[in-house]
Amino acid sequence: MPSPIETTHSVEQPRGVLGSVVVHLILGFVTLMGIAASLGGIAAFHRGETELAGAIICVVVGGVFTAFGIGLYYLLFFVEPARAARSARISAMHPDAPWMLRPDWAARKVTDRSSLAVAIFLWVWSAGWCGACTFIWSVNSDKIIAAARESWGEAALGLIFPIGGLIGVLCAIGATRTWWRHGTSTLRIDTLPGYLGDEFSGSVSVRLPYAIALEAEIACERRTYHWAQGSKGRRKEWSTETLWSATHKIPADRLMRFKDVTTIPIDVPLPGDKLPFALDEEGVGIQWTLYVRTDYEVKPPRPGEPHPRYEARFLVPVFARR
Repeated sequence: MPSPIETTHSVEQPRGVLGSVVVHLILGFVTLMGIAASLGGIAAFHRGETELAGAIICVVVGGVFTAFGIGLYYLLFFVEPARAARSARISAMHPDAPWMLRPDWAARKVTDRSSLAVAIFLWVWSAGWCGACTFIWSVNSDKIIAAARESWGEAALGLIFPIGGLIGVLCAIGATRTWWRHGTSTLRIDTLPGYLGDEFSGSVSVRLPYAIALEAEIACERRTYHWAQGSKGRRKEWSTETLWSATHKIPADRLMRFKDVTTIPIDVPLPGDKLPFALDEEGVGIQWTLYVRTDYEVKPPRPGEPHPRYEARFLVPVFARR
């Protein structure tokens, strides 16, 4: 059996009959409340008891509650049991290979979608912000114009909201251009796993406009969190501490291009006296991360000169030999 320090997943504890009943009741109540809010808003609009804006708010809020209830129910009672059963089955098949519990490691293919996630987040935030500003303007445009005419201070304060939306849209466009330029980066693992004291090898496939000098950093990190008290209650604050790292240069002539895809060779030695990968179900513990990015020391960017910027990160399997 795998030793505790090398376990990548913990066994999910059953909720029990009482816990399942309570969860069913809570999610059912949330879902029914969302449906009732949506139907109530539509019915009130048809009876002439509310305006279109109020009905839309009721439908949107009700839809959010309904989607949350149904989505969380599906996650807890369909996705999680299937994942737990799959993990138990794979753990029984590979009792001495905890790295096989991660589907991406088992497939020898790790994908970095951080640039796409940033672009999606910025677009969603910008859409919500601009939508809220548009709704407020459509409801209170007369009052806003009157207040702006009376005071320059209120006019300047009112401009902050559309300017914030414009900045969000510009950031979303920049993030989208970065993702469109490089796409998703995929690490193909050759050494599964990488053993401490040996070497981790693989290759990264990505779209690069032309060959540039890169660097690969392999890092052993400790990931923890602590509870912080804020104005809205307690929240988790995550922190990552680098215990050890080493950077290795990748000259531009080592990159291999085929059509629109560039292959970046990865060969990094691993120390023999560090802790192996060991994250629990919450994501706390030791992780090994591979960073691949532009090497600005070879050709520092000049002011006003376009310089390709590339960066990707991957969690990699690094374990100790038995």
